[in-house]
Amino acid sequence: MIGDLNQLPSGYMAIDQQGNVLEMNHYFKKLLGINNDHENIHLDGFLSYTNKFLFYSHFYPKIKMDKKVEEMFIKFQSKTEEVIPVLINAEVDASDPDEIIHCAVTPVRKRIQYEQEMKVAHQKVGQAYQEKEEAHAELEKLYVQNEKKNEQLAVLNEKLKMIASTDELTQINNRRAFVEELETELVAFENQKVHFSLIILDIDFFKKVNDTWGHLVGDQVLIKLAEILKKSVRKDDFVARYGGEEFVLILKDADYITSLKRAEEIRIAVQDTDWEELAITISLGVSTYRTEDTKQTLLSRADFALYESKKTGRNCVTHAADCKIPIT
Repeated sequence: MIGDLNQLPSGYMAIDQQGNVLEMNHYFKKLLGINNDHENIHLDGFLSYTNKFLFYSHFYPKIKMDKKVEEMFIKFQSKTEEVIPVLINAEVDASDPDEIIHCAVTPVRKRIQYEQEMKVAHQKVGQAYQEKEEAHAELEKLYVQNEKKNEQLAVLNEKLKMIASTDELTQINNRRAFVEELETELVAFENQKVHFSLIILDIDFFKKVNDTWGHLVGDQVLIKLAEILKKSVRKDDFVARYGGEEFVLILKDADYITSLKRAEEIRIAVQDTDWEELAITISLGVSTYRTEDTKQTLLSRADFALYESKKTGRNCVTHAADCKIPIT
């Protein structure tokens, strides 16, 4: 592919997520003054401090969020220290597991001409004084831009955190968020000794729903069940989609009796919901935290209780403490 790219009248480079240059066509090498084809190249070597800041504060966050960057203005510095203003258009190859970034680089020739004319004018009115004033103004501008970028990055980080912890289909917490919350509850118990319980539930005969009505209907069932679960718990409780048709709930300050009662209320709420032509029920397994529990044993006991619910006819609730087979 690089052979064809060498025919282009503009620059091309492929970089990894750390800024290492993996490929570069002849045009861009000539622009930067690179003669050695086997030279290990990193972008930092061709960016001034200011342009490094712009690249790391704008280019990388933008590429991570949108998988592409359009018309970003930046200045490279060649090996002869010539400043080369360019426009960069970049896109991540979605099919590449290494997420290589492909960049088209176009020199801004009119900008170069303008800068040359400005340089002559500065010399006429006093180059040293003018450069000092411009440097001060640029620093002020960068400070304002930095503050704005920090605000944007803070918002972006919150958005990314939300995306990383939210199930795309049901818009409730996902498995990753559940594991983090469960670990938090284990630590909280050690400090406060407040009991909590775990519920694992899944939809009875859900495969039959998908096979009979199709996956779009199945998805709507999952979305509706998530809404029911959110409405059925208290503000401090935690609801997540564990995977497939399985959901998990963390009931805070809930012992054996409370957790059974709450689980039964959820079961009835699902059973009594108008599912139109469908008959949707759920089976639930409950475990209440014991002092000797780990994350795995608590999950295993709830999962076994769910198995017992399904084995005894589905559409019912079983607490791990009532299971006939001891669970460790």
